Amino acid sequence: MLTPAHRIHQVIGDEFARLASAIPDSQTEGSSTQAISYVLRLLKERELHGKEHLQKQFKQLDEIIQVIKTTAASSGVDISTELSSLESNLQEFDEQKPLDTLEEVWRQSLFLVEDAVSKIQSDSKIASTAKEKLLHNLVNFESTDLVDQLGSESRHTESGTDFKITSDKLTAYLRDRFEDPSIAVKTLHPLSGGFGKETIVFTTEGDALNGEFVMRRDIGDNATLNNDCHYIQKEYEVIKAVRAHGYLSPDTLWLDTEHNLLPGSHFIVMRRSPGRQGGSFFGAQTEIPASLTSILAKHTALLHTLPPLIELGDLTESINHQRWNLSRKESTECYLRDWYHYWRNEAHTPSPALASLYGWLFDNLPDRQGSPSMLHGDIGFHNILLENEELTVILDWEFAHIGDPAEELGYIKVTTGGALNWDLFMERYIAAGGEPVDDKTLLFFQVWAYVRNASAANISSTRFLTGKANDLKLCVLPYMHIPHFIRAAQALIKQAA
Repeated sequence: MLTPAHRIHQVIGDEFARLASAIPDSQTEGSSTQAISYVLRLLKERELHGKEHLQKQFKQLDEIIQVIKTTAASSGVDISTELSSLESNLQEFDEQKPLDTLEEVWRQSLFLVEDAVSKIQSDSKIASTAKEKLLHNLVNFESTDLVDQLGSESRHTESGTDFKITSDKLTAYLRDRFEDPSIAVKTLHPLSGGFGKETIVFTTEGDALNGEFVMRRDIGDNATLNNDCHYIQKEYEVIKAVRAHGYLSPDTLWLDTEHNLLPGSHFIVMRRSPGRQGGSFFGAQTEIPASLTSILAKHTALLHTLPPLIELGDLTESINHQRWNLSRKESTECYLRDWYHYWRNEAHTPSPALASLYGWLFDNLPDRQGSPSMLHGDIGFHNILLENEELTVILDWEFAHIGDPAEELGYIKVTTGGALNWDLFMERYIAAGGEPVDDKTLLFFQVWAYVRNASAANISSTRFLTGKANDLKLCVLPYMHIPHFIRAAQALIKQAA
């Protein structure tokens, strides 16, 4: 897909205005300056090579159609409608047509491929080897297409959040909330790194509120994912519940859904936890020492052995009374199907590769004995603070849900990369009350970690394309992150074959 130039032009002025205070950090991963450098490259590629790129895309699509035909021929699955429309679209490519018109034909073609692949992957008569061959072709096709749109300098990076609240506005809000005119905000700055929330660190002095704090704020009703605990009100309830059981979640002070003096989205305020981040989603920054490995294993096991948090009630689709009573396999299948239907039914960018990856997941569900547990859903060194080789807090509970503890382990193995001594981690995890997990199950959940994050990135970036979100950094998600996610999932599936 090509990023529409008009969407970038609509918001680029505001983004440049925000850069004034960010220029000293222009080399920081996730800075606004860095995001703009990427989107300008996207604009350049589109304006200079847009039709040339589309011509290449249609040619590659023709090759993919042949693979789909071959795969479908081995069963009675009927994709004749999709194939007929696809072949018609291929004949419509004409360099004389406007770029936007050709782009729309391309987009509709990908939706047709996505529908055809979904039918194929759900057909039990087709051999798993044929499905996996199709999967590998689709991932290579789609990830290469996205990376190529950045030009020859493409590489992945991280993005941050926008800064919108000022010290003066926050001071006025706090004085009103605490009825204390002595309160003053002394420092205030945003934290970069994630896409789902606006995170602001601030310090205050005053009789009623004094110290270091963190505000975690939704980025708009339409600008975030709306499943799991992505809205701050739901995340707040989970953080409170696990902390009440003695778990290392943030010390939340209050949730505000009124905030008349700070118009915009809802937020929570927490005491700032000591420590620093140990890395990003793509891995820890240094080799993880044995002492920290033991601590991470211990606290992961403690989370998985918490009693059912029935006090949360029917908080979300994936945290409700019924889920506590399911088997681990049933809870995994429910959660994956929740995500699959969420991705398919939300406004999204067509992705045959993702449809194929979901098919592999549904065909290979692990069947482990035991009851499901509360899962953080995003444990990694991007969401952990460390101090003197001690874990001080686990942050960002927006992906929290009920599921198989092995899912959490697969995600941790992905996010820690090769920096974690996995045998030692599992030894300490089991010693702290966790259960062992076989290699096949672990690999399955590693694949799922990448697929879920690719799905989230797909939906979030589409909200930028459709005008529901104006965070410019969402624009570059498909080019920097999604290719990495789907290729890594593909590599693991090859490993399992």
